[in-house]
Amino acid sequence: MIKDQEGTFQRSRSFLKFITFIFTVSPKETIFSLFLTLIVGVLPFLKLVILQNFIDDIVTLLETKHLSASLLVWASAFFILSIMQIIVLRYSLVFQDNAHEHIKENMQQNIIQKAQSLPLISFEENALYDQLKRIQAGIDQRFYSTMTFLFRVLTSTITLGSLLFYFSTLTWTIPILVGAGTLLFCSIRIIPLYAKYILQRRQTEGERKLDYLADLLTGKEAAAELRLFDTGAYLLQRWRYLNSKLRKQRLSHTYQEFIYHVISTIGLVCTLAIALFMIVDSHVNGGVTIGALTALITGIIQFQSQTRSFLWGGVLVVNDLKYMDEYFDFMDLQTENFTGLVLGMGPIKEIVFEDVSFWYPHSKAPVLQHINLRITAGDRIALVGENGAGKTTLIKLLLGFYKPTNGRILINGLDAEKLNPKDLRARISALFQDFQRYSLTVKENIAVGQMEKIDIEEQISKTAHASEANSFIQSLPNTYDTLLGKDFDGVELSQGQWQKIAIARAYLRNSDVLVLDEPTAALDPEAEVAVYKHFQKISQEKTVLLISHRMGVTTLANRIIVLKNGMIVEQGSPSELTEMENGHYAKLFRSQAEWYTSL
Repeated sequence: MIKDQEGTFQRSRSFLKFITFIFTVSPKETIFSLFLTLIVGVLPFLKLVILQNFIDDIVTLLETKHLSASLLVWASAFFILSIMQIIVLRYSLVFQDNAHEHIKENMQQNIIQKAQSLPLISFEENALYDQLKRIQAGIDQRFYSTMTFLFRVLTSTITLGSLLFYFSTLTWTIPILVGAGTLLFCSIRIIPLYAKYILQRRQTEGERKLDYLADLLTGKEAAAELRLFDTGAYLLQRWRYLNSKLRKQRLSHTYQEFIYHVISTIGLVCTLAIALFMIVDSHVNGGVTIGALTALITGIIQFQSQTRSFLWGGVLVVNDLKYMDEYFDFMDLQTENFTGLVLGMGPIKEIVFEDVSFWYPHSKAPVLQHINLRITAGDRIALVGENGAGKTTLIKLLLGFYKPTNGRILINGLDAEKLNPKDLRARISALFQDFQRYSLTVKENIAVGQMEKIDIEEQISKTAHASEANSFIQSLPNTYDTLLGKDFDGVELSQGQWQKIAIARAYLRNSDVLVLDEPTAALDPEAEVAVYKHFQKISQEKTVLLISHRMGVTTLANRIIVLKNGMIVEQGSPSELTEMENGHYAKLFRSQAEWYTSL
């Protein structure tokens, strides 16, 4: 009982939010659509009144052989209302379409803005991706039907009310029979709808896997490797198996819907047949005129149709609101807090990790454990460790993307969690190993680091020179205005060229702290040397955190932090750590050096 009450409350809440939303986003179109809906709803009643009088006048004409002026009036009125009904109905659909386009655009924009404001840790949850997929499906497939059926329900409500008023002037027995029968047999069709919603929720992850496999098999990124290892057939087989599994589930549900639909249809036809028999019997016994008989038969058919439309539309609105709930729930997610303290005008002088530990959501083991680290202005620190040691996670904690599970991070003595994230990130420039390749111009790809500098050509060019990117940029068709990437027929760069663009992006922001996560992984040795030489020049007055698997690069640092299993196991200068014969860093350094000394 309590669960049913909660469900009713949730549906009422969702309905009110939906109505408020469409009136807020598209008020003019929505109000005018409601006005047209009122007209469309009343027209069937007016046409019945006209039809009854028109038929009765025809009977009088046949009996008296005298053409009355009222017959022409009724005929003209019926013709005008029929034309008006068609025009108003089509016109209302135009306004509904306009309202839908406005609202859909607004929803898409809201989703994008919301996703941008979510904490980065949210994107570690698979549930978020499932939710986003359901929301997109709801906007594309369900939102328009929700609006359409909502207006249809309003139209049916007005029509049913006016028809009941008309029937009350003739008889109450038949409308009650038709209404009760229609309610009963239309309600049967409701049963499989909720099951369909549950099925679609259950299939969301499978649908995402299908999309992933399809993108993998048809996209560029994996094309070469799939052909090299001849993996396409295996992945295609997985796609077929998963697709077949999901299809069988949908077909099973479709069969159930068919059974319920057949039962409902048989019941509705039987109800209508009984009603028609009662109407004819009433006429034979002199209860109604020929005109009233004709109008009553027409009205009963319309009443059953409108009752079915009202119930079916209402059920679909309630059902589709479940999909809208996904949108409203997403919009209610807690966003990243962009308020808080600012660091002031001075530079970042000190960063302190105090006993910091971190777990990813639903993770059984910590990624970082009891990290105690002090970084002062001007430090050049290299973070060293095997994959999965926690190096990149430590950087994301520093940037405020993640919050420590235990412990705290202090920036200039202030708790990082109390700082404004935008202000903090404006002081730190980072180049991650999985940097983004934007299908934008060269200039835009570099200026992503600080968009307000996009039109300052001198600074864009300066950072491109620093990253060794300018030489190949000058050979592009439109130099810095050349569109990159194959998505929109732009120029595709090599991996090394893209990395130089990303390095320029990091250099453009004149920040206090520079973070480089494997900055030269895709560069040739000569370019790598050039980048690091310039890196030494521009970073002399900056605090630098460098992540690299190349031990030779770490000698540029004045302090090395060695991470293993999420813990700091060693730290010191390059010379100090290399002298530790059994140290982890010394072993890594020697193992890489052997590749060169043994040649």
